Amino acid sequence: LEARGVPVQIVPGITAASGIAAALRVPLTHRDYADSVRFVTGHARSENSAPVAERYRWEVLSDPSQTLVVYMGLSTLPQFADGLLQAGLDASTPAVAVQDGTTATQRVVAAPLGGLATAVEEASLASP
Repeated sequence: LEARGVPVQIVPGITAASGIAAALRVPLTHRDYADSVRFVTGHARSENSAPVAERYRWEVLSDPSQTLVVYMGLSTLPQFADGLLQAGLDASTPAVAVQDGTTATQRVVAAPLGGLATAVEEASLASP
């Protein structure tokens, strides 16, 4: 980027989730809503042939007192949402999907968890 004249600032220790949350002004934890945050990947390596529905402990991920961050999850969003809903997370839970977070091409879709997969499909968000 610098070679093309784009100013760059490196901030050690900032994960994509923290950067995106800060850019969206959405706290990952909040005393009134979420007292913890959990990071998981939505896209496994090719040698992991287990389907998304079998890969996670949904009862743990569906804890309504935590913020769940799913890295690389656009392609598995429908299965992820289904797993969370079937484990009891309320369909009205606020949710956000982000494409190209913290870049000039960032796109954001916000919707209740029960409608997020459809909203993402309608907005044509895609994995890189």
